[in-house]
Amino acid sequence: MSLGEKAGGESGAEAIACLTPEAANIEVAILRRLDESAAETAIRAALGFGEFARFAGLGITTALERAANAAQTQGAIDLTAWCFYRLGDIALRRSDDDTARTHYEAARPLYQRVGDLLGEANCIRGLGDIALRRSDDDTARTHFDAALAIYERIPEPYSIGWAHRRRADCGGRRAPPARRCREGSMAKHRARRSHGGVNRGVPRGVTPSAMLFANRIAPPLSRHTIAYAHASF
Repeated sequence: MSLGEKAGGESGAEAIACLTPEAANIEVAILRRLDESAAETAIRAALGFGEFARFAGLGITTALERAANAAQTQGAIDLTAWCFYRLGDIALRRSDDDTARTHYEAARPLYQRVGDLLGEANCIRGLGDIALRRSDDDTARTHFDAALAIYERIPEPYSIGWAHRRRADCGGRRAPPARRCREGSMAKHRARRSHGGVNRGVPRGVTPSAMLFANRIAPPLSRHTIAYAHASF
């Protein structure tokens, strides 16, 4: 399980508490390796670290931004797309909608070039989240419908459930209370039933986790952090 998955999972609070004090060390280690021959490994570590930073609310993006540049230099389209997408997620979490949109729109055509339907759909869903936050329900519904259509093509059950939930939120402010409650409950039920899906917003191959990677190349980390890293492998 990657660092990002741990931070966003059931034991996320404990993971975040253990790793947050070491965040600066981890980022420095990743930045150091991005300038070396093992750049691809560092890019994948930056992706895992970016997901941790998103869940922890740290807003740390330097490593991801550098990783995106390194991926572009290498011609690694898929990794470049994942870096932009992750940067979009972090910006969305911080309510920086314009930056989030820029990154999602940069990532989407790259996912299309490599035929990554899941990544493309996630970007569209992110654009829908931005529109929904701005109360542009029609645009949000259009994006969620487009994302849902792709999720159903894959198929990706977990994301299908969440797309239905997002759609139920569109226009919810104008819908009668009873209908709002019914649609929201049905969408949540779909999401719960399909929780066994694979979409956690983490690219395939992001291993070892950023924590394990950092333990190998950074100065010695705290005893608790190292214990957690070994437990997550």
